[in-house]
Amino acid sequence: MSRYTGFRLQTLFNLRERARKEAQEALFAAQQELRRKQEELDKLKTELSEKVTLRDQRRSQYAEQTASGSSTIHNIHIQERHIYALRDKEERVKVSIEEQNSVVETSQRVAQARHLEMLNANREFKSIEKLKERWAMELKKQVERKEEEATDEISQARHVNQRRLT
Repeated sequence: MSRYTGFRLQTLFNLRERARKEAQEALFAAQQELRRKQEELDKLKTELSEKVTLRDQRRSQYAEQTASGSSTIHNIHIQERHIYALRDKEERVKVSIEEQNSVVETSQRVAQARHLEMLNANREFKSIEKLKERWAMELKKQVERKEEEATDEISQARHVNQRRLT
């Protein structure tokens, strides 16, 4: 009987399996990073919305005070500077949003690249997996054939022994 040697490409199978797992983990990490960056962008957008609302509220409040005549010229100048300061804060948040948009786009490209790597690693693993399945089927057929041959030899030997005895 021949010696059982195992799947010849087992090392390659293991390497591809590990590469597939690493690619899946890299994709998961990239997707997590993308989600985190998107959440940061959403927070910045919410912050901008709140700042715009605050500026509008202050402008209305200051306009009411001015219309009622309760504001002095000095207070009006302070109020105008406050409105400009609020507008400057909005502009800084807008710049942060633009920067974060580019970060999100970069993260999206990285996630897409990781996805393609994972698909490629998965495809390579599946091809070697099919080879291993075919090898296992062939090995099973060989074992069954040898068992059948052994059974046939035993049957023939019994038949020959029975003829000698009779």
